[in-house]
Amino acid sequence: GRFGIEIEMLPPQSVEDVKNIFNIHTKDTKLADEVTQNIDKICEKMFEKKLTGADIEFVVDKAQTESMERLKIYEKLDNGSIADFDMESLAVSLEDITKAIDQSKKTARKRVSFGE
Repeated sequence: GRFGIEIEMLPPQSVEDVKNIFNIHTKDTKLADEVTQNIDKICEKMFEKKLTGADIEFVVDKAQTESMERLKIYEKLDNGSIADFDMESLAVSLEDITKAIDQSKKTARKRVSFGE
């Protein structure tokens, strides 16, 4: 049969919502102390940019990539010089998060329709 559903996707409605989403996406991510100490400011910045849950997930993924590039993890993997210490010292820094937020796009309010 045919059906139509209209879903309005809105960004988080509060800094606390952003923080909850951020915590979900970083639960398995090692964060530098400077990140955990500044989590409220980080979440305020994401809230001000009206980032959605998907945008916040992008920020976390991009920050992880930034941290691996900063520590030359990819290069070490390619040339076989990676050591346990490299992975143990891997933590997302405030700079990694800030770069990722700056690269994120403000997602406009979208209407998604399914069906006819």
